[in-house]
Amino acid sequence: MHALLDLDAPKEPHVCRSCGVMEGLIRCKDCFGQHLLCRNCIITSHNLLPFHRLERWDGCCFQSTSLFDQGFILNVGHGGGQCPLNESYTGAWQDFPDDGSPVDEPNIMEDDGRSFDVLVLTDIAGIFTHRVSWCRCNGPPEKPMELFRQQIFPASFNRVKSGFTFRVLDHFYMDAMECKTAATSFFQKLRRLTNNCFPKKVHVSPKVFTIQSVLLTQWQNRYRELMRVSRQWRDLLARKRFGYGHDTDKKPGNGDLALFCPACPQPGVNLPDDWKNEPDQ
Repeated sequence: MHALLDLDAPKEPHVCRSCGVMEGLIRCKDCFGQHLLCRNCIITSHNLLPFHRLERWDGCCFQSTSLFDQGFILNVGHGGGQCPLNESYTGAWQDFPDDGSPVDEPNIMEDDGRSFDVLVLTDIAGIFTHRVSWCRCNGPPEKPMELFRQQIFPASFNRVKSGFTFRVLDHFYMDAMECKTAATSFFQKLRRLTNNCFPKKVHVSPKVFTIQSVLLTQWQNRYRELMRVSRQWRDLLARKRFGYGHDTDKKPGNGDLALFCPACPQPGVNLPDDWKNEPDQ
């Protein structure tokens, strides 16, 4: 057992596997090989993999970290590339420590006037916080549609602060149909995947309320949002499969989204013409 633990520890000093110049202290738990990379290389290699989990070597053991802690910015609208109109934020992660140490926890309630928003995004790998940089090529971005194009279902269409990937919505549907998993249990599993030791410390949603003129903030989970978004997701899929998922003038009427049951008695389909006169009806 001790020999296996020794194999997990990097040999000091360890050079980044990608650039071969900087010290490699960060590895990805979801990438094959789990090579140690420097901060810049780990961000570059995960430009299209924003929902991977990271670990950082602190000299004694590997500590959990995230792409957000390393200064990663999730660009939408250009296939993962940065919008040309966001010139002032080219390489924004350069403002973070070069040693790969995590930055201070942000205030995810507002973006402090920056050109990106801080969103809570839920995937099958867990709950992630990301700085999202929007595309501004056609004027002010339509944030919900930008997320839809990146296969993320926003939890709100007015003030976007969180969203669910299409993968996690499909995964939740399969779990509910095949494993009879309740929504509370499914979301608790996502929190465990994010932080198995202390799932209640997963900051997933700020709820602001006022008591006697005192502004308070309470952290809550996204259970209700998951329930609402999953119902909307299933309705959209049903409309698409029945021919109402695109811009059409005809709206679904009564029974138009119902699945046909071949076992149910249907006159003219699986019943004889004189079925009413049958003595054994």
